[in-house]
Amino acid sequence: VGYRYGEVLSGGQIDLTAKRGYIVSDATSLIDASGTTASVDIQGVGGKAATTVASAGGRINLKTGEGMMLDGELRAKAGDTRAAGGTLSVAIDRGLRGKPEQMDSNHKFPDDVNPSESFRIEVTSSDTPVVAGLTQGNDIPLSASGRALLKSSQVNNGGFDSLLLKTDAASNAANQYTSGVLFTGNVDLNVARQIVIDAPSLQGNGGQVNLRAAYVALGSTQTQGKTTIAPAAIGGVGRFDVQAQGIDLIGGLGFDGFGQVGLYSQGDLRLRGVVSSTAKTNLGQLNVNGDLTIGAT
Repeated sequence: VGYRYGEVLSGGQIDLTAKRGYIVSDATSLIDASGTTASVDIQGVGGKAATTVASAGGRINLKTGEGMMLDGELRAKAGDTRAAGGTLSVAIDRGLRGKPEQMDSNHKFPDDVNPSESFRIEVTSSDTPVVAGLTQGNDIPLSASGRALLKSSQVNNGGFDSLLLKTDAASNAANQYTSGVLFTGNVDLNVARQIVIDAPSLQGNGGQVNLRAAYVALGSTQTQGKTTIAPAAIGGVGRFDVQAQGIDLIGGLGFDGFGQVGLYSQGDLRLRGVVSSTAKTNLGQLNVNGDLTIGAT
């Protein structure tokens, strides 16, 4: 009698979806899907003994059709070092808005007024507020439209083992892609398991970007059937480096603002096309305007 039995559960799953409107987290807020530890009595050779059991971190899923401003802390830590950290998934997809076929001319979405408006996830190295002057109860500025704003420190300090970033692959009337992931400043993202960025364009503003994980996947899975599989590359003074045990380049991908791109794998580096709905074949394209260095051992 008195034995402790049970299951130590993981951190669970938190889903926040704003189909129309924005996800906003205040600097004092916390979204926590961390694992935990508990002591249970486990049968051993010499009888039952108290054993500390740790659970894995959970999953935080954030989706928006218009924008996202994340100043608060995000956390999905493992119960202790014996368990795995959790997953952070951030997605922006204008298709979530469910726009009517006939739009009221007085109530258009910003990208209807400006079809070339960018829709992208923006990862910054700065810890200052992602939108200056934003206060509770006031209107969200129009400048925040089409932007999912995330800080690299939220990823690196949150105990995540997996980071998933995803945008749509929409294009304007000129068949130019308007979606992507923008890295502002010198951005380092370090997670243990995987970094997957499902977007047609990776953009920089002149900084150094370093991605480190056991597995890294880059490129859009949604560019099949497009006139161009990947956006044109634009050079720049930025540098983009990936260090992983395995790297996949998937579908269409163009680099914007990077003069040097380095892909360094301790295992395989694979080019994986996506199946076109019309041609029924695997298609892929990588565009770099600068120096591309590939290393695989």
